[in-house]
Amino acid sequence: MARKASIIFSVSFAVLLPAILPAQDAAAIPQVNGIYYQTASGWAPLHSTVFMPMAAGGTLQYFSLGHRRAVVEMPGSAAAFRVPNPRPTFAVRGLSPATGLYLVRSARKQGYREVSMPVAGAFTQWARFRSKDLSEIELEPLSSDVVRVRPRADLPPGDYVLVSDLEPQYRAIRLGFEFGVTTR
Repeated sequence: MARKASIIFSVSFAVLLPAILPAQDAAAIPQVNGIYYQTASGWAPLHSTVFMPMAAGGTLQYFSLGHRRAVVEMPGSAAAFRVPNPRPTFAVRGLSPATGLYLVRSARKQGYREVSMPVAGAFTQWARFRSKDLSEIELEPLSSDVVRVRPRADLPPGDYVLVSDLEPQYRAIRLGFEFGVTTR
């Protein structure tokens, strides 16, 4: 009888533990909307910036003779927040993946970083991310307003931005949360 009870307890524990842990994780994450990374000293917020593409180009683009593009420039030659893990896990509070959540690689320039985006012909679509700059992500809901986000594969060293649409009607204005992946 004791053996049967321990088997039932073990099976129940194995089934219930995953349901209990996410609730505890979500409660520990700061209550302010944003994106967080767990460090040894607690949850660290990623720096956010308004991620709004601005038209770029020269004379050819002005006369509609070349490919139109927009860029988002971020200050600093590298992201200030660095993670040693090539496959980092983030907690996203208050930003819905349903409106859009993207992991984008940024290019380092002299004194700043940028994300270059092709411009669509329709103004309502505005700029979109290039597929070569995007990394696939895995999403796991932890609570009604917290989602765990992780890249599907290891990220090469460099600078990245987790980008979230504010609302579906404001597709040209997004929030970007910057981080860098360091070499091992």
